Amino acid sequence: MEREIKSREKLLELPDLHCQTIEDANKIIEYCFNVLPILAVVIFEQDVNNDVMGILMPFGGLNLESLFAPGTESIASASVSKDLEITREQLRDLARGVRALAQVGVVHGAIVDKNTLLKPDEATATEGFQRQNRLVLVDFGSLAPDY
Repeated sequence: MEREIKSREKLLELPDLHCQTIEDANKIIEYCFNVLPILAVVIFEQDVNNDVMGILMPFGGLNLESLFAPGTESIASASVSKDLEITREQLRDLARGVRALAQVGVVHGAIVDKNTLLKPDEATATEGFQRQNRLVLVDFGSLAPDY
């Protein structure tokens, strides 16, 4: 969890984000880097030190591992399976976010199906936008060997 928090702190310290409100900075982080923001850090207060017990993030959708587990039926029903398809545009958008992370010196280290969420867009049909899901990343906690 320490690496997870430090990675996001590094993003929040970027000059373009440093003067923003935390809410605006979190929106920019999600849009520019395809990274789900941390909303709060849960600590366990002790006499000498405070231990991090967990982190709180907004709902980011289901991870790709749970959506399309090999050899089993998807948890998605047939009626919503089209909404869960991954498009080339979504993959390009995720790759753009990973490139942007690398340009500011942040390495994810484990971009795999369980750390990639299919996040529903908040736009509604009444606003005149077609619903488009985005791929976002979570879990900066570990680095894959020889990354």
